Amino acid sequence: MMLLTAFRLTRRSWPMILRLYGVNFLLGLMVLFPAYATLKSAAGHSLEFEKLRNGFDFTVFTDFMHTQSQAVGPLLSTGRWLGLIYLLAGLFFSGGIFLQLTNAGGPRPALPFRLDSFLAACVGYVGRFSRLFLIVLTFLLIWGLICLVIGVAVGMGFADTLDERALFFVFLGCFLLFAFPLTLVLCAGDYAKALLFQTDGNRALAAFGQSLRFVLNNFGTAYGLYLVLLLIGTLCFALYFLAESAVVTNGWIGIGLLFLFQQALILARIFLRVWMLASSAVVLSERDKLRLRLIRDRHSLG
Repeated sequence: MMLLTAFRLTRRSWPMILRLYGVNFLLGLMVLFPAYATLKSAAGHSLEFEKLRNGFDFTVFTDFMHTQSQAVGPLLSTGRWLGLIYLLAGLFFSGGIFLQLTNAGGPRPALPFRLDSFLAACVGYVGRFSRLFLIVLTFLLIWGLICLVIGVAVGMGFADTLDERALFFVFLGCFLLFAFPLTLVLCAGDYAKALLFQTDGNRALAAFGQSLRFVLNNFGTAYGLYLVLLLIGTLCFALYFLAESAVVTNGWIGIGLLFLFQQALILARIFLRVWMLASSAVVLSERDKLRLRLIRDRHSLG
């Protein structure tokens, strides 16, 4: 029920989602055009890239990277900077997303999207969400370091006594040991964002601690919904890779279809991210409604 409520809030926020997609598209063009110019100049009159039209050829890729490493290096650096920009943009837009979700949950029809209010909320909460991000990142780095040490120690300790199959399961167990707390902390981070927005608080660490306790105390609902949305995202990627393998890119029609599939995946990813934030806000709102109902019942019994 709460997942469907969050879905309806997200669906009523389409104007915002389309604008976020537009920002994502423009950021992608910042790399696309320089990459196209560089690759075209580096390839010259070579026909090696024609082999890629029928599918990915790792030999062509490695040969190109080996011979044109100086030309491709700046593009890789630009890609890393773009990844950082995407991360900062996600932090910046979170406040505006929560504001739009709040407006979408108001009286029908939903309040229209206003860019000035959206950006004002983005600016108002970016500092708090940035502090929260640093807290979450610190937890993840510490836990990642611990799991790395455990994995290396286990691998070195059993390398001479276990075969490759057994070692695979050992490292798989270490990965799952890392993945569960990682998703748990990320889930608590989303709830901390919703809590900071709903209470207009400034204490990021206190909000994260309270949200982590809330997720643990309401594990089936809070973490369960988060896992469902992660599985939906995984399914979207699987469908994309199936579609990619089915499309023959030996002509402009196939390339155009692949481009449409890619853009649909990006749009779905943005929709899913907003849906995740909406679900955390809905679950916290339902908790507050339950508390108020219990208070009223106590007063009526008293």
